Order: sequence, then C-alpha cells, then structure tokens
Amino acid sequence: MHRIATKTALTAALLAGGACLLVALVTRISYVWPVCVAVAVGLAMYFVMHRLVTQRLQSVYDALSAIRREQGYAEAPIDNSGDEIDRLIRRGDQTRYAVRNHIADLSRADSYRREYVGDVSHEIKTPVFAIQGFAETLLNGALHDPEVNHGFVQKILHHAFRLNTLAKDLGEISRLETGAFQLDREPFFAGQIFDEVKESLEHAARKKNIRLRSQIGPGAEWVDADRDQLRQVLVNLVDNAIKYNNNGGYVEIAARRLEEFVRVSVEDNGIGMLEEDVPRVTERFFRVDKSRSRAQGGTGLGLSIVKHILGAHGATLDIQSTPGSGTTFSFLLPAVERPVSAEAV
Repeated sequence: MHRIATKTALTAALLAGGACLLVALVTRISYVWPVCVAVAVGLAMYFVMHRLVTQRLQSVYDALSAIRREQGYAEAPIDNSGDEIDRLIRRGDQTRYAVRNHIADLSRADSYRREYVGDVSHEIKTPVFAIQGFAETLLNGALHDPEVNHGFVQKILHHAFRLNTLAKDLGEISRLETGAFQLDREPFFAGQIFDEVKESLEHAARKKNIRLRSQIGPGAEWVDADRDQLRQVLVNLVDNAIKYNNNGGYVEIAARRLEEFVRVSVEDNGIGMLEEDVPRVTERFFRVDKSRSRAQGGTGLGLSIVKHILGAHGATLDIQSTPGSGTTFSFLLPAVERPVSAEAV
C-alpha cells in the first residue's frame, strides 16, 4: 500500500478543498468547483508523492532485503502496520542485525585464520630448525665423526618424516573441510576393520608393551559406513591411545549394539585428560601433553580429522576421560543385518 502518498494526497485535498470552500462561501459561487479542485489537487499530490517518495523508499527497502539474502538470511516476515517509513525502519533494523552478525563471523574467521597460520608456521618451523641444525653440525665437521653422524642423520630423517606427516594431515583436513571427498557407504563386517587396525599399529604398541584387543557384541558385527574412512578414524584413535598410554597398558576396540545403532569405542587405561581439556581435543594442533605428542611424531591433527570424518557420517565423537585412569572415544554408526550375499567371515 502507498500509505504515505495516500495520506499526503488526502491532506492536500482537504486543505485545497477547504480553502476553495471558504472562497465559495464568501463569493456565493457554486460549491462544485471546490470539490473539483480538491480532487485534482489530491490526485496530483498522490502522483508526485508516489513517484518522488514511495518508489524510492521501496527501492531502499528492496536493497536492504537483498543485503539480508546475500548474508544467507531467509526473507523474514515484517510488521506491516504504519506507513512505508515504518516498514523501512523495521527492515533496516533486521538488516543491521544481519550485517552485524556477518561482520562478527568475518572477525571470527579472520581470527581463526591468523591462529591457524600461526599454528602451522610453528609446527613447520620446529622440524625445519631441527633439520637445519643437525645438517649444519654435520657440515661443520660432525659428518666424519662416527660417534654422532649416524644419530644426526637419523634425527634428520625423523623430522623429515614428521614434516611429511604434517603435510598429509593438512591436506586431509583441507579435503574434508571443503567437501572435496565423497563417502562410499556400504555394509561391512566390523571385525575385519578392527583386525586391520590392530595389525597396522601392532609394532607401535609392542614398543610400549601395550596390548591391543578387540571385541564385538551380538548384533554389532555389521555396520553401514565408508570402509576406508572408518579405518582412518580407528587408526587415528588407536594411535592416539597408544601415544598417551603408559607402558604395559591396553587399548581396546569394541562394537556393541545399541538399538538401531552400533556403538564403536576405543578405550585405553592411559594418562587420561582434565575435564577442561576434553572439549578442545578435536581442535587443530591442540595437545594434552605437547612434549609427549611431539616426541612421538604427532601433528596435533589426528582427532580433528576424526571429527570431520564422523561429521560427514552424521555422527559425533563422544569423549569420556578420567585423569590417571584412561579415555574412551566412542561414536554411533547405523547397524545393518548381515547381507545375504556376504561370505562367511
């Protein structure tokens, strides 16, 4: 509705008609022409206000609505009481809220970017400086010292492997966050994945005298997930459990039926975590024990990768931990019945 133009036209018509009526009363002329003058003035004022005011206000209103849509906000209902200026003020308030939120999001993203760049820089500089230091020492004469040269080369190789692992993990994080991968979900036997994970990490566990074991409860033998991605989740969780465990400890991979889901868990009796650290362990580069993780080649990205893979499956990572007693990571996957065509396992 063109309420401003209508109100202005009515006001102008009344004023013009009233003035003409007074003239008609004094001059005793016909009362028809004051009515004609009032109608003419009202129509003219309506046309002028519509062209010069109402249409321009609507253009501003549409521009504010477009700004909201560009920020990802759906078209919000608005109170139509009052005139176009009242509606414009309300839309302006809504747009101000949207823009303020967008600026806050940009600020958080910029802060996150700067923190992320700083973390990556720090993680890269540490092994690079170590490699540089050992290489310079070798060039300055230690290369021909049989007591240290072999050890220095091994340390250079260790830090090179760490850089390679960091590069692969960063690439994996980027791939997961940008959605550049597609899940290939299918029913499969969980026990086979458990055995593959234990076999791949048996050497690391044996070095710390840690027992790797697994168990599958009734009805939890088959799950629906991306086989390769689930393997990576379990490898990261078990590898993390080994690193933060004590010599002679254990790590258990388990699957138990929970209604229409299978609860997959990785449990250890290691050093555990403080309660305030639990919400942060899936953040990039966060480490509960920085010295222990770096000494064993950790990049601080393993649990972040786990969180993203599970998120793609529509699952969340649940963490229960007690300092000095151990940690249990778990998540839910859809349970499926054994396919008729499946071979005996």
